[in-house]
Amino acid sequence: MDKRPTHSDRNPRRQLSVLVTDAATLGAIAAIRSLGRVGYRVIACSADPEALGLRSRHATVRLVNPPYANGQAFRDWLDTTLAQLRPALIVPSEACLLALRPQLARYAHLLPGADDPARLYRAFSKHDVLQSFATAADPALREQLPPTLLDDGSRPLDELCAAAVADLGLPL
Repeated sequence: MDKRPTHSDRNPRRQLSVLVTDAATLGAIAAIRSLGRVGYRVIACSADPEALGLRSRHATVRLVNPPYANGQAFRDWLDTTLAQLRPALIVPSEACLLALRPQLARYAHLLPGADDPARLYRAFSKHDVLQSFATAADPALREQLPPTLLDDGSRPLDELCAAAVADLGLPL
């Protein structure tokens, strides 16, 4: 086994940057550590300035991004960050993917699995997993779901809550 240091100038990974989102989550921290250990330049970002992943010694660049709830502000920030830092890949979280959904095609070249958006979201999004079960042709999948009301963002929250009470009953 090759025992050369992974951070040497001869390591081709040192030339590649990877953007890891949601640096406060355990999955992102693991990705930051794994990628950094083998020599990639890791760009760690989070809406939480106190995110543990932003403090990792394996993060080459540490950034605080706008919250995903403000999708356009986040996408504008991401566009600027991509133009400046030129990562080869984005390691997204579910929340990041949901914020990118309206313009996924714009970022697909940086996202693993984005060649099939339905599969990508089914893999990352709890909403899409539950939706696929609720609409499955196999009744065994539908039978395993508890009473569920899915929020796809198309209705105001107060309207959705009223529907939940009407459809599911109380307590929720």
